[in-house]
Amino acid sequence: ERRAYRNALERKRRDQLKTIFKNLKDVIPSLQNERKPSRATILKKSAGHIRFMKKKNAAQWQDLEVLQRQNSALEAQIAAMESENSSDDGDEVQPKEEIREELEEFCEVSDSSDSEYSYPTSFHKNKKIKFQEPYDFN
Repeated sequence: ERRAYRNALERKRRDQLKTIFKNLKDVIPSLQNERKPSRATILKKSAGHIRFMKKKNAAQWQDLEVLQRQNSALEAQIAAMESENSSDDGDEVQPKEEIREELEEFCEVSDSSDSEYSYPTSFHKNKKIKFQEPYDFN
């Protein structure tokens, strides 16, 4: 009876490991087409994919910082243009929204097919952008 209980516990442990490795295999793109990769292969490719995603995430954060700086500079230009327009009495004043629309069109960020993330194209002051991890390994 004790042996049967221990065997059942061991079988349950092995089944859980098998499920975890199957789930891990399913979320790693380079393993999608492999029929039955070994556990070592799953772990190696998973580690490689995590390294790749960390680099990609770091690059996207850098891109985001550049875009935020550009956005701040454009906001400053808008403010300067608005104050310039308001100080000019006789000139035709360009509406604030029209200026924003022109700047948005000029600075629009194109969607890239290799990116899972998108960047904001509108002007929102102090808007925080949070990137989520692409996979939950729990």
